[in-house]
Amino acid sequence: MLKTTVYVSDINNLSDARYCAGMMVDYLGFNIDNIGIDNFREITSWVEGEIVAEFNSPDEEKINAFLKEFPLDYIAINGTTLPNVNAKIIAITNEAVRGCDLQIVDRNINIDAINHPVLVSGDFKPNEIDSIIANKNVKGICLKGGDELRPGQKDFDEFADILEELEN
Repeated sequence: MLKTTVYVSDINNLSDARYCAGMMVDYLGFNIDNIGIDNFREITSWVEGEIVAEFNSPDEEKINAFLKEFPLDYIAINGTTLPNVNAKIIAITNEAVRGCDLQIVDRNINIDAINHPVLVSGDFKPNEIDSIIANKNVKGICLKGGDELRPGQKDFDEFADILEELEN
């Protein structure tokens, strides 16, 4: 069990997905615009957890068609324009957004200016985690997936250091 909420975005390979699921990451995010529906289907068939479909734009028709095929609880949208969809919405933007269920912001903005809980994204060092999550507005952190070195081979050192710091 991790001591704060963890979202990993931009997962594009099975290695990241399985590692994050095994480490009990709360949200596994897959950018549909980048990996495509077939890769999404294939990768997510191998993992369990809260799967989030990430979209670069709030195209309601596209998102609703996707949700019809994959009835997920969450979607994530880059930007402040939120679509009218039958799912909880995670907004990925540094601007305050009303109507989203969760928001991801960059660690370099004034988090206290946003009046609701957020996930903080950015490059973290393990020794910084406790001070970041101590902020009353921080619900957790957002990490970013990455490419495999080659199929099936991935260096998890950065993930491992941060996630191990978060283990109770």
